[in-house]
Amino acid sequence: MRGRAPEWLVWFTDGRPAPRWSARLAEIREALTADGRTLAQGALGWLLARSPRTVPIPGCRTVAQAEENFGTLARGPLPAEAFAEVERLLADLRAVPVA
Repeated sequence: MRGRAPEWLVWFTDGRPAPRWSARLAEIREALTADGRTLAQGALGWLLARSPRTVPIPGCRTVAQAEENFGTLARGPLPAEAFAEVERLLADLRAVPVA
């Protein structure tokens, strides 16, 4: 049982995301996919860019999902500019209270 609610819960009311959260999520999605990656490849690329010691182990249920995940290896880590943008957007979400 949790002693307190998770920090991200403030971005939701009655199970619905705040408009600012949805807009920021769209910006993060755009940064992750700007170079033609799928969203899954962008997320895996972001993990790879965080540290050279990180080895993501993604799950998959279909051959297509496995192939998509493996496609990340051909693209490598998220480019530095995209990584910095995602980090900036995430930091802003953590720092700004819901208005």
